[in-house]
Amino acid sequence: MKNLLVTGASAFALAIGAPALAQNTSDIEQTGTDETAVVTQIASAGSNDSDIDQDGANNTAKVTQTSTTGDQNMSTILQTSTASDNLADVLQNGSGNDSDVEQQGDGSFVYVDQDGTDNYSTVTQYEQTSGASIVDVDQKGNANSSSVGQVGSNATVNVIQTNADLGSQGNTSLVGQAAIDSTVDVTQTGQGNMSNVSQVALGSDVDIIQNGSDNDALVIQAAGFSTIDIDQLGNDNNAVAGQIAIGSTVGIDQDGDYNTALVGELSLDTVANVTQDGTDNFAAVGQLGSSTQLPAGLFDGGDSSNFDANIYQRGSYNTSATGQLGVANRVDVDQIGNNNDNGGIGLGAGIVQIGYNQEAVLLQEGENLKSRIRQGTLSASSSNFATVSQTGEFNDSLIEQDGDDNRARVDQSGSDNYSSIFQNGMGNNADVAQGASGNESFVSQNGNGNAALVGQNAAVPTGTF
Repeated sequence: MKNLLVTGASAFALAIGAPALAQNTSDIEQTGTDETAVVTQIASAGSNDSDIDQDGANNTAKVTQTSTTGDQNMSTILQTSTASDNLADVLQNGSGNDSDVEQQGDGSFVYVDQDGTDNYSTVTQYEQTSGASIVDVDQKGNANSSSVGQVGSNATVNVIQTNADLGSQGNTSLVGQAAIDSTVDVTQTGQGNMSNVSQVALGSDVDIIQNGSDNDALVIQAAGFSTIDIDQLGNDNNAVAGQIAIGSTVGIDQDGDYNTALVGELSLDTVANVTQDGTDNFAAVGQLGSSTQLPAGLFDGGDSSNFDANIYQRGSYNTSATGQLGVANRVDVDQIGNNNDNGGIGLGAGIVQIGYNQEAVLLQEGENLKSRIRQGTLSASSSNFATVSQTGEFNDSLIEQDGDDNRARVDQSGSDNYSSIFQNGMGNNADVAQGASGNESFVSQNGNGNAALVGQNAAVPTGTF
């Protein structure tokens, strides 16, 4: 171990002793425990290159590289499978930096700090058994890229990317994690950012925050009792979350213009929340199980239970679409603004529910609004409930219910509004109230024990449900 320490010290001295050389090179190999390798490279011209290999436990590798604009720094750290409780710490200050760290062991830590432009960092971390490993990447500058692969339990991945300069130059972060009780946190500030996270986990969380323009976030999660949280603040954002899970939650919050949110869940007992504040936003939520075929061209999948989908949109020209196949499900859509559509994109209905004990609640405030709700259109469906409240003028509402014990209520306030309700089944009840003038209501009921109460220019209903 003494000779290895001498080698490390010699490499350290060479690295810092000749800062003006065309190229600084350091190569350190250590075998044993409680080893420390420290490399500091400073170049006023040329490139820095550092390579550290450690095999053992409780080892530390620290690399600091500084160069002027246009120089290339490269750092590689390998801490192998027999190692545990190791630390890899990389600091690169300059442009065009490159860092590569691989750890194979338990309870290890990776810290990468890159301050400059055109930086790239990739980290691969494998836990052999268990133990709270951490990957922390901090990149400041333009066109940064970070790729992290992590396998373990009680593990953490934290990526921070900042682009403070003007222009549409972007950071990119890709994280892959297979873990239990673990966390992925990605924060991106700047223009043209993109974050892609894939997680196979139990009791784990994914949190993405993007602040800027042209952001894109994609998360795929196969998990149980886990969460996905995406927060985008800026223009032209796009968030897609795919979840195969039990007892899990997806949350997407977009504040800005031209945002798009897509959530797909193949799961049991899950919640999807989408909040959009801006104009021209689009939100689609699909919650499915397995076994029963859905209508062609809508969603593919099957039988599931206990879903909750919540969509909140503020602004104009928003579109919302939700599909549920399951039991005891609920859809809540809230749209405030003009020219909003609960439907669109060729689906024919903004809310589609197939199954038992389902609820659909829709609130629209503004003008030129459209709502399409369809319940129980394929297989036997019972105890459905649909309610629509539209405030404004030139609004349109359509409710279709096919099944048992369905109820529908439409409340429209304003002029020139239109409401249509189609019920096919037993024990159906329709309740429509319209205010102001020039409104039109159409109710069609086919079955036993149906009742319709319509009171245009207000009052009359109560169908009491």
